[in-house]
Amino acid sequence: MNIYEAIIEPQSLFISPIQGDMLFGSLCWQLENMGHDLSGLLKDYETTPFMAVSSGFMCLPEDGKYIFPRPHCPSYFMNKGNLPESKQNDKRYFSLFFDETVDIDNLEFEEDFRNAVVPSIRTHNTINRITDTTGGTEFAPYYSRCFAYDNRYKLAVFIAADENRISMDVLRIAFENIGLAGFGKKASAGYGHFSVKDIRKSQLWHKKDGGFRDFSGCNALYSLSTFVPTEQEISRSIGFYYQPLIKYGKHGDVLALGSNPFKKPVIMADSASVIAFKDGLAENFIIGRSIKGLSYTDERTVMQGYAVCLPCRLEIYK
Repeated sequence: MNIYEAIIEPQSLFISPIQGDMLFGSLCWQLENMGHDLSGLLKDYETTPFMAVSSGFMCLPEDGKYIFPRPHCPSYFMNKGNLPESKQNDKRYFSLFFDETVDIDNLEFEEDFRNAVVPSIRTHNTINRITDTTGGTEFAPYYSRCFAYDNRYKLAVFIAADENRISMDVLRIAFENIGLAGFGKKASAGYGHFSVKDIRKSQLWHKKDGGFRDFSGCNALYSLSTFVPTEQEISRSIGFYYQPLIKYGKHGDVLALGSNPFKKPVIMADSASVIAFKDGLAENFIIGRSIKGLSYTDERTVMQGYAVCLPCRLEIYK
């Protein structure tokens, strides 16, 4: 299983940030609608996932520079860098180049990249499709909270994929279809559109000749999406730092129009969680598990509880 990165360029405002579990669901719907055997791909998803996708992260692909959120570790873990005071942790992003490895003890938060995400508000009103007016006796507008990315940046989505079961050409088409239709909430109103610039093997994990980089000095994993750890991973760990997040899921595509489009809530560990292991790292760089039994209407529903992870160093456990 290799790890690829899809470089996408936002073409509109977004309401929903690109989160790995949501994107996985959208890709599955695209594969189903494209005529692929989704049931076959998901048959052994609990033990051998055919694919896991990350959330979207800002990047400057021409420079080989990626921007990631601050790890969910105690502040004193990172005071070896340029954080002499804990208040400086308000700068919550760090940059990483393709030939670097995440060293949590020496991270440098040199710039606050939150300024690259610009919040916005858009006002709407309900239209009566019969009279083609706002209808009723009152004018009742409502607004949507949305955001835009600074046009200097593109987004990188990392994909761990078994190429014997799913090809990058197929996934590129699925990504392009999502970009054309829109991702996330209110996609039909023009939000969440993007174009696909490239899908390539990621040099954050791979050497230029194609093999994996040497991560022998790493003892922890930094998650790039929300996930649910397995009992085995928790028992193997010697340190697990995370921010809990409750996901209130909703069906997509045709099931969104069903009698009950909502799913049962799931407690997950958020992106930028860090888990350290006492017996080394697995070379597939994926942690977590699949999640079933969420749907009230379709028992086949599967949620991605896996996370693509970056190997990292955490000196406190050396």
